[in-house]
Amino acid sequence: MKDLKDKVAGITGAASGIGRMLAVEPAKKGCEVSIADIDPKGLQETRSMVEETTERCSTHELDVARREKVYAWADEVVKRHGRVDMIINNAGVGLNPQQCK
Repeated sequence: MKDLKDKVAGITGAASGIGRMLAVEPAKKGCEVSIADIDPKGLQETRSMVEETTERCSTHELDVARREKVYAWADEVVKRHGRVDMIINNAGVGLNPQQCK
């Protein structure tokens, strides 16, 4: 997608690092972003960075390991932003090594 202006992106794992930049950079190009993460403090920090460029941002505390919550997030993004043009699934699911035995 070359032109991000007036597009809507849903981004998981957006509270820090690469996920944060995956939210901030499209917002600079006119993209609405719906950011999600399990870390509410980091999510608010990302939102503050996005809002330096645009107010078209929604935040959602989300654990991507819970399928029903991911589906609910998708519905909420469409309700809030009207549509979704792209999903960037940056969040990972980590397992405790004890769970792998």
